[in-house]
Amino acid sequence: MEALIEKLNDFNQLCEYFFMIEYYDRMAARHELDDEFSKIDERKLYLERIDNIYKKYGVNSLNLMASIIEEDINIAQLSTSFDLCRNIILIMNSKFYSLPVFKELYKNIIVGGMYNPNWNIGVSGEPFFMLLPIAPEFYETNLMVYKNPKLDWKILSNEMDSFMCFVFRYLNSKSDQEKEYYFKIINIALESTTIDLFSHDRYKSETKKVKYCNYTSIEEQIEKIPDLNIKQLIKNRL
Repeated sequence: MEALIEKLNDFNQLCEYFFMIEYYDRMAARHELDDEFSKIDERKLYLERIDNIYKKYGVNSLNLMASIIEEDINIAQLSTSFDLCRNIILIMNSKFYSLPVFKELYKNIIVGGMYNPNWNIGVSGEPFFMLLPIAPEFYETNLMVYKNPKLDWKILSNEMDSFMCFVFRYLNSKSDQEKEYYFKIINIALESTTIDLFSHDRYKSETKKVKYCNYTSIEEQIEKIPDLNIKQLIKNRL
């Protein structure tokens, strides 16, 4: 599986390099590049890095790279792995989430329970369960994660209350389907043994269990929410 993880990591590196090239192109088009960056020619540097990875695998496109990854998936014996989960989460939150090879890998990881819902995956300290893909085709798969008894709702997401993040996502939903999805997550969270509506204790992350003892409780935060459905849910939980 190490070879698969290496390829996934290189794929994500390629995506990052292409993103930076697009960024510098936009900056140049708006004449917002200063002399220092123009001299260093960052764009050329990223093109060289892309070329090096392509040469490593004998390909010349991201789609061909995805095909090589698919071959590895077909022969790899998947198991629980932080690096595997981190890489697939990065991909599932990019424009490449729609490629069948990555869809299937993501679903296999979740259905197979090859993850820790609390892993500190995000660059800003977000736990795994806060970074799941939000496309409707993954809703049912994602709900399996939120039903995982190991999921700890006391873990903050970029120093924000994880539970309240979903409340706000529910309130700002753009469709009835999305609203229903977040309502289900809120319901699941309220049934969890790790949630305490009155507690002021939170943790920065699973790996850095720095306790915040004066964090505003969920009950206090909900008081400011006008949505009657949410208030009723909380009332039922009490």
